[in-house]
Amino acid sequence: MNSALQNLVHLPKFCNWIKQHNDAALGADWPCRANDPNRHLPVSQAKDQVLVKMGEDIKQCVACLVKAFVLDYWSDARDNANLIKFPHTRPSVKALNAMARRWFTEPPSSSGLTKAQGESKIAFMNRRLNNESRNDRIGRMRNAAGQQDSDEFLMRLLNACKDSIDPG
Repeated sequence: MNSALQNLVHLPKFCNWIKQHNDAALGADWPCRANDPNRHLPVSQAKDQVLVKMGEDIKQCVACLVKAFVLDYWSDARDNANLIKFPHTRPSVKALNAMARRWFTEPPSSSGLTKAQGESKIAFMNRRLNNESRNDRIGRMRNAAGQQDSDEFLMRLLNACKDSIDPG
């Protein structure tokens, strides 16, 4: 995550583009999309306790989160000591980290279960969730918070920004 974000904040065209989000004064007022898939959990994930425990932080406009990060990173409030080190405890970093945990949370295993004929995707997912052990759930939580591939994070971040844009 850090290396992907570090690359993005050093691309002037990207930074200038993302700063225009929800800001008519900068020339392009592209608001948050009302039905942005990042701002809610799909019905198939609504009962997933791993995601539910992450709280509301995983339901946000990603373009807004990235904009906040870019503004925070390049703010004049940072002193010379912080120019070298941008702490992971900053709110803008924590918010992006929460979204990354959501993106990298794997669905519960379906080992030993098969989808019944005529069973909906949601019903099958609920059955998988009901059959999941506490240890399996803890393992999924750890994996979501673990080290992830930088380019995979970058692609999810850029796609989420695209999803956050109101096409109208």
